Amino acid sequence: MEAISSLVVGSLCLAYGAYCMVKGGTHFRGSGWLTKKEGPRGFIFSMALYFVIGLISLISFLYLNFS
Repeated sequence: MEAISSLVVGSLCLAYGAYCMVKGGTHFRGSGWLTKKEGPRGFIFSMALYFVIGLISLISFLYLNFS
């Protein structure tokens, strides 16, 4: 069960990160949706966070299933 949840979390984080990259913005707490021009540092931080969490979750899934 733990392996499946890490696959789901990883996939969702990567998908949302890709969606935000395509749309050119992300959701900020208290401010709502801001474009990367309105909040460039927050956008970069959010994208890095989404992709790092997604990759770590997918690597965890692979490790739990194939080791």
